[in-house]
Amino acid sequence: MEPAAGQQTAIVAFQRSLFVAQSQDRGAGSLTNGGKGGPENLASEPFYPGINDPVNLNPTGVSFNPVVFTLFQDWAASPD
Repeated sequence: MEPAAGQQTAIVAFQRSLFVAQSQDRGAGSLTNGGKGGPENLASEPFYPGINDPVNLNPTGVSFNPVVFTLFQDWAASPD
């Protein structure tokens, strides 16, 4: 039996509210240092389906950026 429309909406809303983030690394230590990384900062990152889609128009007017995960730029050059 398929869930009712209201149940489907509630399921989607719940799933979109979930997120996880690593907060500690053996080599790097705390990933929340410097105000970047970690679950608290991930929770405040803007998101909507298609946020980095070069084909569809971005409703915020921001130009396409091929670097999706800018939150992690500080660790981009890390050999780990």
